[in-house]
Amino acid sequence: PEVLSDELGTYFCSLLLDAATCDPEISEAALAASFLFAESRGLSESLRQMVSNDLKLGKRARQKIEDNASSIVEAAGGLAT
Repeated sequence: PEVLSDELGTYFCSLLLDAATCDPEISEAALAASFLFAESRGLSESLRQMVSNDLKLGKRARQKIEDNASSIVEAAGGLAT
Protein backbone atom coordinates (compact mmCIF):
# COMPACT_ATOMS: atom_id res chain seq x y z
CA PRO A 1 0.00 0.00 0.00
CA GLU A 2 1.00 3.57 -0.61
CA VAL A 3 2.36 5.26 2.51
CA LEU A 4 0.36 8.31 3.55
CA SER A 5 1.72 11.27 5.46
CA ASP A 6 0.74 11.38 9.14
CA GLU A 7 -1.56 14.34 8.54
CA LEU A 8 -3.30 12.71 5.60
CA GLY A 9 -3.57 9.43 7.48
CA THR A 10 -5.16 11.17 10.46
CA TYR A 11 -7.59 12.99 8.20
CA PHE A 12 -8.48 9.79 6.38
CA CYS A 13 -9.10 7.98 9.69
CA SER A 14 -11.38 10.83 10.74
CA LEU A 15 -13.40 10.31 7.56
CA LEU A 16 -13.57 6.55 8.20
CA LEU A 17 -14.76 7.15 11.75
CA ASP A 18 -17.38 9.68 10.65
CA ALA A 19 -18.69 7.29 8.02
CA ALA A 20 -18.74 4.40 10.49
CA THR A 21 -20.79 6.28 13.06
CA CYS A 22 -23.30 8.18 10.94
CA ASP A 23 -25.96 5.41 11.11
CA PRO A 24 -26.36 3.72 14.51
CA GLU A 25 -28.10 0.71 12.94
CA ILE A 26 -24.99 -0.29 11.00
CA SER A 27 -22.26 1.20 13.18
CA GLU A 28 -20.64 -2.11 14.19
CA ALA A 29 -20.42 -3.36 10.60
CA ALA A 30 -19.30 0.03 9.34
CA LEU A 31 -16.63 0.24 12.04
CA ALA A 32 -15.49 -3.29 11.18
CA ALA A 33 -15.23 -2.30 7.51
CA SER A 34 -13.28 0.79 8.53
CA PHE A 35 -10.81 -1.39 10.43
CA LEU A 36 -10.36 -3.64 7.40
CA PHE A 37 -9.73 -0.68 5.13
CA ALA A 38 -7.42 1.02 7.63
CA GLU A 39 -5.40 -2.17 7.92
CA SER A 40 -5.01 -2.35 4.15
CA ARG A 41 -3.59 1.18 4.12
CA GLY A 42 -1.34 0.91 7.18
CA LEU A 43 -3.61 3.12 9.30
CA SER A 44 -4.75 0.62 11.93
CA GLU A 45 -3.02 2.28 14.87
CA SER A 46 -4.35 5.74 14.01
CA LEU A 47 -7.89 4.41 13.72
CA ARG A 48 -7.54 2.46 16.99
CA GLN A 49 -6.53 5.63 18.81
CA MET A 50 -9.42 7.61 17.35
CA VAL A 51 -11.93 4.90 18.19
CA SER A 52 -10.67 4.76 21.76
CA ASN A 53 -10.58 8.53 22.19
CA ASP A 54 -13.58 9.70 20.17
CA LEU A 55 -16.02 6.82 20.65
CA LYS A 56 -14.91 5.96 24.18
CA LEU A 57 -15.04 2.34 23.08
CA GLY A 58 -13.22 0.11 25.52
CA LYS A 59 -10.19 -1.88 24.46
CA ARG A 60 -12.01 -5.24 24.68
CA ALA A 61 -14.99 -4.06 22.64
CA ARG A 62 -12.75 -2.47 20.03
CA GLN A 63 -10.53 -5.53 19.86
CA LYS A 64 -13.54 -7.82 19.43
CA ILE A 65 -14.76 -5.78 16.46
CA GLU A 66 -11.28 -5.55 14.98
CA ASP A 67 -10.53 -9.27 15.43
CA ASN A 68 -13.85 -10.30 13.88
CA ALA A 69 -14.05 -7.54 11.27
CA SER A 70 -14.23 -9.82 8.23
CA SER A 71 -17.04 -11.96 9.62
CA ILE A 72 -18.96 -8.90 10.88
CA VAL A 73 -18.82 -7.26 7.46
CA GLU A 74 -19.73 -10.51 5.72
CA ALA A 75 -22.70 -11.06 8.05
CA ALA A 76 -23.89 -7.53 7.29
CA GLY A 77 -23.92 -8.34 3.60
CA GLY A 78 -20.71 -6.58 2.67
CA LEU A 79 -17.66 -7.94 0.96
CA ALA A 80 -14.80 -8.68 3.33
CA THR A 81 -11.24 -9.13 2.17
